[in-house]
Amino acid sequence: MKLVTITTKISIIQYFAKVLTIMNPTKVIPGKYPGTFVYFKDNLQVIANENGDVVTVFWK
Repeated sequence: MKLVTITTKISIIQYFAKVLTIMNPTKVIPGKYPGTFVYFKDNLQVIANENGDVVTVFWK
């Protein structure tokens, strides 16, 4: 039961970290592929397509 709760909390935190990075980035650059953008904030790098779908996330 505790493992499920901890995993759920971590998933929620990761989701909000991605959303906050896309909504309020410190830097945005075009991605490696057409139609993608790289959003930077703190130690997080989020790659999303032009529709806003998250392609991948990197933690530094």
